[in-house]
Amino acid sequence: MNPVLDTLIWLIDIPVRHGFVFVFLAVFGGLGALVIFLAAGREKGRPLPGSIIVSKLLTTTPAPLLTAARTREGLPRTTPPAPRRPSLARTASGALLVLLVLGGLLGLLGLVKVPLTHAYISAHGTETSATIDGEWVSFTAEDGTTYRVRNSFSAPATYPGSNPTIGYDHDTVPVRYLPSHPQAFIIVVDDARSY
Repeated sequence: MNPVLDTLIWLIDIPVRHGFVFVFLAVFGGLGALVIFLAAGREKGRPLPGSIIVSKLLTTTPAPLLTAARTREGLPRTTPPAPRRPSLARTASGALLVLLVLGGLLGLLGLVKVPLTHAYISAHGTETSATIDGEWVSFTAEDGTTYRVRNSFSAPATYPGSNPTIGYDHDTVPVRYLPSHPQAFIIVVDDARSY
């Protein structure tokens, strides 16, 4: 097992399992991050050194006498503007916006029941038995730790069955989980049987 890939699957599995939350965060948090991103990118008029003039019109267009002096001396007509460094607020809000949109897309895929991480967990996970109590699945890992993890109704952790019917109270059901991240689990079902 690859611990880096297990961690990546676990991180992808979080927004997939909590689809409603991540779609909500992507919409409203994304709007806020977008406003900060756009506001931080606006160019502000800077005063000239030793001057109280802050009008962009006066500071960006050279006077006719200055233009004539530059042509007489063989200098370029205008000085190129200094390269702008992106501000910290713009960089941070842009990164946050990208993360929120990515989380929202993964959450949306989870809501429409696309099994993004289920095949990897099925192939590389450890199998054990679990009990289902309402929306909660309880199982004991190899190291003896008991985990009680939520199985959302909107993005059920069932695989490889396409649309199984799982009841809410069972003695035991088979589950597979990633040993390094037991929160990433699936309930193993077949299309032929229901629990």
